[in-house]
Amino acid sequence: MRTDRQGEQQPVRGLVAVFVDRDGVINDQTAFVNKPDDFRLLPGAAAAIRRLNEAKIPVVVVTNQGGIALGYLTEDDLAAIHQRMADLLAAEGAHVDAVYYSPYFPNGTIPRYAKESPDRKPGIGMLERARDELGIDLPKSFLVGDATTDILAGLRAGCTTILVQTGQAGTDGKEVVEPNYTVADLPAAVELILSQARHRSLNLEKPSIRRGFSLAARQQGSSGSQGPNELNEPNELDEPRATGYKPPAH
Repeated sequence: MRTDRQGEQQPVRGLVAVFVDRDGVINDQTAFVNKPDDFRLLPGAAAAIRRLNEAKIPVVVVTNQGGIALGYLTEDDLAAIHQRMADLLAAEGAHVDAVYYSPYFPNGTIPRYAKESPDRKPGIGMLERARDELGIDLPKSFLVGDATTDILAGLRAGCTTILVQTGQAGTDGKEVVEPNYTVADLPAAVELILSQARHRSLNLEKPSIRRGFSLAARQQGSSGSQGPNELNEPNELDEPRATGYKPPAH
């Protein structure tokens, strides 16, 4: 599993976050996304993410990128694609807080990536790493995806799962699984999440994680916003713990 996120801020335990699959949820998946110009935001996706940003709810992308194992793109290509995603989101006042991706695929043609991995959804390796590195409370968090593998990963991790009717719309046929909710698209999923926030008593103050997704952004030293989080409640036992970010070994 690879991760791109900026800063080395100590995480706060117990954060409620929204995990979001990338292809078919944030961006159009009518064709392969193997270079930056292939990446196109779906209508309303940036505005939906901005609403989560404004609510101080961390947004964490978790994406299978088996095309790396198949030789369609490299990890450097993927970094450039994620930079374009960041630029397009920023143009609409939005950001994601972290990106986790799995470059593995058992039938790949690149030996170093051609293997089974618990990081590849429906495995939960990416979600567990986000839990450990960012201090996320998985059972209180949400996962939004368009494929049955997304939903199964979210359920295995204990998250509330939301299937969107964009992208594969749950028709991939890889797993037999029922999401907790089915909605039209990412904006509808965010509306549902924020509606739940308004009906919970979890609207007290807790700092959010520092945002970021790429080494380039991290080197520029920009920092994310802090403030009250609609879903994150304070707990006197939730002390920050030290965990410095280090680029994972290949």
